Amino acid sequence: MAPQKTIIRIDIDTFTIWFIGREEITRIDRGSNGELNEKLSEIKQINRYDLLREFMDQFPRKRFEWAESIEVDGVTFPPSDTWNLKCDNLKLVFIGEDHVATWHQKTLKACKEFKKLELFCWGNDPEVIELISETTASQRYLVDYDTEISDEQLEKIEALDLRFNSNQLTPEAVKKRFQNYLKNGKLDDHLELYFNAPEDFNAIEQVFPEGLIFEKEEVEGEADGDFRGKITGGFQNIHGITDVRNIVCIKWGIDLARIDCEIIPKRIPVKCRLYPFDFR
Repeated sequence: MAPQKTIIRIDIDTFTIWFIGREEITRIDRGSNGELNEKLSEIKQINRYDLLREFMDQFPRKRFEWAESIEVDGVTFPPSDTWNLKCDNLKLVFIGEDHVATWHQKTLKACKEFKKLELFCWGNDPEVIELISETTASQRYLVDYDTEISDEQLEKIEALDLRFNSNQLTPEAVKKRFQNYLKNGKLDDHLELYFNAPEDFNAIEQVFPEGLIFEKEEVEGEADGDFRGKITGGFQNIHGITDVRNIVCIKWGIDLARIDCEIIPKRIPVKCRLYPFDFR
């Protein structure tokens, strides 16, 4: 069976370059705005990963040391030692299992403060957990990797579009963040946290702010302290948002609980016009 062909794509502003090949044969395609320019295509008898590293290694030499956004999606190779990856917005998605830790180490050692941080990879490497726990973001902080973020570290995360898992978080800290989310959150902000919870966890008593108006949905088999339903009022949002929010706050396993809150999207009416067809 022939080796599987792989495609590596790099987007830099409006420029795109593709490294396509198997074994030691690679076709290099180039284009702009995602459109291929066949006049710029060429074939080289060099492994695609070596060509990728050669291409990326030129940026530190030319002093390109910072980017507004870096997104690494579905790669199955480690970053080069020479790459200096600094940015405002970082997104790591489905990194190959053998290289999850090295990509996190390479990017999170270079930067600690982001506008948007999105880590859609899983793992429990102690060094990566520590690196993530040291980061903060001002607009979006979505992390699937395990963390050990504490109550004090959560306070430093400005982002209200927030998702992560930490068994170091207490219900008291989550309640405070929930209040902040309701007061300052925007329409598309989404709060999802997994946190430490006592055996007698009760969402309304331990997490909900006082005066919150809600409608509870009764679900057969769920514990008395769990809550699923809607938030309809009882708070004031600085952006004037009064939309109903879906809310789930339930025990999750033995010693964790989960809160998930977001605004219910409004349905946009679709215009429909019936034309007066005449079939006579």
